[in-house]
Amino acid sequence: MYLDEYIFTTEERFFNLNETLTGIMISHQTAYPCTNDSIIYNSTSLIKLASGDTISVYTPCSFEDFNTGDNVMISSTSYNKDFIWAKREIIRQFPKKSVNYPYWECISCKYKNTIGTITLANIK
Repeated sequence: MYLDEYIFTTEERFFNLNETLTGIMISHQTAYPCTNDSIIYNSTSLIKLASGDTISVYTPCSFEDFNTGDNVMISSTSYNKDFIWAKREIIRQFPKKSVNYPYWECISCKYKNTIGTITLANIK
């Protein structure tokens, strides 16, 4: 994988979620099965907040699927960053025209991140 300036700064970009946020789903990746007692896998979502910021949200053992463009709410959870050490980042291969092809880029590593529960928002 292509190691860019963001890969090793995930801990520094973490923030505690202490209020409910709303936004639009940009990308979503479901969790691996959480059948291992010692590893809690997470789903990973990129969300464009109503404020205009983009964040990565890790949701422990969530198998709910979301679509690009879904209006969502992000709420706090009892988990904290110490429990989520099996992060499953969203990665994509660089386009063939890129000088970095055939390497892969960590998309979710570029944004501030938090742990939360995501639900569809009933925005009318």
